[in-house]
Amino acid sequence: MENGITQLTTRDIDKLTRRINDVFWNWRTFAGTDKNELHDATSWRDRMIKALHSVTKPSRRPYAMPVILDVLSHTLTEMEMAYYMLDDAERASGVRTFVNENARLSHEAQALRAQVAMLEKQLGATQAECATWRERALAAAPASVTIPAQTVTVRSKIDKEILRLIAVTGLARSWHVITRIVADGWTEHENGVRNALKRLKETELLTDFTWNGKAQQWKPRAGGGRQLLRLTERGQTWAEMAFRIKAVPCELDELVQKHKGVEHAVGILEAQHWLTANGFEVDVEPQARLYDESDPWGTRAEPDLTATLHGELWPVEVQREVDGRNGDKWRKAVELYGRLMLIVFSEQAREKQVRLLRIETGRWGWPAGTIRVGSLEALEQGVERWTVLER
Repeated sequence: MENGITQLTTRDIDKLTRRINDVFWNWRTFAGTDKNELHDATSWRDRMIKALHSVTKPSRRPYAMPVILDVLSHTLTEMEMAYYMLDDAERASGVRTFVNENARLSHEAQALRAQVAMLEKQLGATQAECATWRERALAAAPASVTIPAQTVTVRSKIDKEILRLIAVTGLARSWHVITRIVADGWTEHENGVRNALKRLKETELLTDFTWNGKAQQWKPRAGGGRQLLRLTERGQTWAEMAFRIKAVPCELDELVQKHKGVEHAVGILEAQHWLTANGFEVDVEPQARLYDESDPWGTRAEPDLTATLHGELWPVEVQREVDGRNGDKWRKAVELYGRLMLIVFSEQAREKQVRLLRIETGRWGWPAGTIRVGSLEALEQGVERWTVLER
């Protein structure tokens, strides 16, 4: 644009506005978070734009604007140069700050290395001293020591008999301990035996049988569980010294490992007990029966027990849960033995088991044989309640 009376154009106004805004944003960048500086920049921009607009009316453009434009152009150029110089100065200041900070950190690192070296030296001396004291302590320790014996007093005859009974039989099922103590005439009341069991647990001579770190109970049917107990190390020592016997292992130790669970293991022990009480000769570790004797790794039947009465051997399966998926196992036992005895926990389970077996034995190809189904609940009550299925 030429000086004189040249008419101001809209393009000139737009160009000037852009330059004002460029200076304004440079100013804001330089100001950073300084609120006062930011306020000054905004005020300057607003005043400049307002002044520009006030002289850009068409009637005032011919003579006033050329002079104003030259002045503003010169002013803006000077301000832009000033900000560039300030920016360069700021960067130079940052470099100097970085150099100074680096020198300070290097000095601190050198001091820390000296301190670490001193601490390592002290640590070595301390370790050597500890080793010396450890050698002296080992040399001074006697080869044998005498541990004072514990005095454990058991005054109640019932308590003593419980400890003796569990030591010689390995009984873990508390309800059988109770019935044995009452049957042997030590007391007429079962609650007296329960109180004795509680005392022995409180004195840490008996404890709960545990499996996978948890105290176990036996729950054959709905309702409360039954205690499973064992001698503590203290209780075993007391029984062995008091009665001059060698305590046998707990009856559940091996069985829960073999059958992978407490419920099934106790069910097998209960079946053994009640079948024996009913005149059967029971084998708790029966041999597997093979389909083909020449193939020891072939198909087989492995019952939980075998029970023999009047020369007739029955494979016994103790079913913790009634499940139709066991059909192949039942079929296999009937095919190899000609018979099968199934014992479930409760009468309700027995009825369900019978319904499943009626369906299963009705299938084509089921082998000829006899199946007897009973429950631990009925056996415990002394009730002859067997369901016999023939095919």
